[in-house]
Amino acid sequence: MRSDTSVALRLSTLYAATFFGIGVSSPFLPVWFRGLGLSPDQIALLVAAPLVVRILASVWTAGLADGRAPAGRILVAANLLVGLGYLAAAPGWAFPVLLLLTASIALAQSPIIPLSDVLAIEAAKSRPRLHYGRIRVWGSLSFTLATLLAGAAVGWLGSGVVPLALGASYLGAAAAALLVADLDRDDAPRPAQPSAGRVRLPGALVLVILSAAMIHSSHSMMNAFGSISFEAAGVSPAGVGGLWAVTVVVEVALFSLMGRVGGGRAPPYGFLCVGGAAAALRWIGMGLEPGPGAIALLQLLHGASFGATHLGTIGAFASLAPAAAKARLQGALVASISLASALATVASGPLYGGFGARAFLAMAPVAVLGLVFALAAWRLAPQPQSAREGGNTSPPS
Repeated sequence: MRSDTSVALRLSTLYAATFFGIGVSSPFLPVWFRGLGLSPDQIALLVAAPLVVRILASVWTAGLADGRAPAGRILVAANLLVGLGYLAAAPGWAFPVLLLLTASIALAQSPIIPLSDVLAIEAAKSRPRLHYGRIRVWGSLSFTLATLLAGAAVGWLGSGVVPLALGASYLGAAAAALLVADLDRDDAPRPAQPSAGRVRLPGALVLVILSAAMIHSSHSMMNAFGSISFEAAGVSPAGVGGLWAVTVVVEVALFSLMGRVGGGRAPPYGFLCVGGAAAALRWIGMGLEPGPGAIALLQLLHGASFGATHLGTIGAFASLAPAAAKARLQGALVASISLASALATVASGPLYGGFGARAFLAMAPVAVLGLVFALAAWRLAPQPQSAREGGNTSPPS
């Protein structure tokens, strides 16, 4: 049985390695696509296609971990395939080939985040000394470092360095995944006889999934055209990396202070409400075509628009998700977010092409809808009871 410190270090390393690649792709993959001469509509399709693939793949691949396939070993194989896929895309092929490659990469990538979260959540629940937020925060810090390094590299070497950096990043993540290759067996045991039939979902959990899907998908315009919009506002490639790095400042603080799974007094639905409200405010601000200084301030809202939404979702899953289907439900969450994000991303292409930065305004109502779902989930969720009233229905701290 490994020590708590060993488990925390292994999971922290996994998150750091995984999010390094995301820190390269989120700001600079669209910049590379534009450097290849692709149109806004083609860029939107290339960003949306992986989301569509994840809709089909996430539930099945994550569900493997509810069966016999070890989650850690799936992570090794998935990261390896993603790294090789990006290296194969590096020559900058014609649009149809790039579309096929990005879809293939997404297929391999689909189980990475859900299974990483399953391992971390189960380890944190079975080991009270582990703090999920302080493990997950290393992913955020790595994301920050990656955006800064990638911004400098693109400014020095050009956008063609992006797929090479991504290939190297995910091959490194495959090596990091070896550290947790048997962690699910040792530290997050599954029931001996998991249910093979349908699992009844609490209504509040369904609303949480809808809320997370709306709030996260409202980020689609930023994910597809944020960096391009920053450059149009006069920001250099290194500055673009800096603006993405700024997003993590509040996120790191939030994960460090408030990220204990099942602990603390703040209900997860409150986090979701904060995330939805912050996202709506952020997209309204971006739609007003701000300058670089105002963009930096708006980027700070990412800590709430993403970070609070993520913590709220994780907290709700920890308390509401049936034990026999946790990985499948994580996959369902990813599929739901991917579906909503794919639709929003496809719409982002013509919107940005026609309206420029003002197109961000279209994302605000999507975030507000997520806020409405969060409020409904809060109302429907089981309320904590005192021991005298019949026991404690809230997750143990």
